[in-house]
Amino acid sequence: MNGFFQVLREQLAAGKTVVLVSIIRSEGSTPRKAGALMLVDQDGWVCGTIGGAIAEHLAIEEGRRLIREQADGSPKDFILRPNEINDIGAQCGGMITVSFTRLDPKTSGIDAIVDALIAEHPAAGTVYIFGGGHVGKETEPLLSRLDFRCVVYDDRAEYADPALFSPDARTICHPFSAIGEKITLAACDYCVVLTHGHQSDYEAVSFALESPARYIGLIGSKRKIAFVEGRLKAAGFTDAQIHAPRVHAPIGLDIGSETPAEVAVSIAAQLITVRKRG
Repeated sequence: MNGFFQVLREQLAAGKTVVLVSIIRSEGSTPRKAGALMLVDQDGWVCGTIGGAIAEHLAIEEGRRLIREQADGSPKDFILRPNEINDIGAQCGGMITVSFTRLDPKTSGIDAIVDALIAEHPAAGTVYIFGGGHVGKETEPLLSRLDFRCVVYDDRAEYADPALFSPDARTICHPFSAIGEKITLAACDYCVVLTHGHQSDYEAVSFALESPARYIGLIGSKRKIAFVEGRLKAAGFTDAQIHAPRVHAPIGLDIGSETPAEVAVSIAAQLITVRKRG
């Protein structure tokens, strides 16, 4: 969500009036749930999505109308099931209520308005990517585009170079044996372990297991995973901790991935699945 609000600031700074479209309520089966956001300008330019199809088209047209008429919007219901009053011919089987907020760059206190919007839509937990190598370089940009906030951590400066990653990503160069000096994991955070060695894998996973992080994923062959599990048991971790539902080894959904880009897709798909569970 950080990238979305950065785009909003940039549009306002460029002198463009935009309409913030937000799903404020959803019922039944809908493509997006409450909290989904979209920006619209007078030409129909769009950033974000409220689910696509006819509902999004109608919302875009409403946003353009509000800008043309310099009017304030009011919430609208879109019924996404057929054969009901006011339905829009969709087949999803639910309903969304959408709000429209016109944001004029000439209005004073725009920064305060954007800050308030950010507070209303806090970012989900941070994804800590331990290892900025081939897979890490593919994974971070993909996750950032999916509205995950990312931190890339590596003990090699050339693999923790900010130039290799998205502008919104944070990078840390520090030993894996001392992760706790730089990072504190929260219960909403994700740990993606993609380091360059068995020892650093062990150090990253053991650090994550001692935290409340909601997701821990380790890349690697069966042999490497067995090595890490053996080290963890020797360090006192129990089978229940090592094989808890939050731990995924090997990481990612099984889609037959082979290349770094394909592995990144499998990881992203798994993180989306976890995020959707709430």
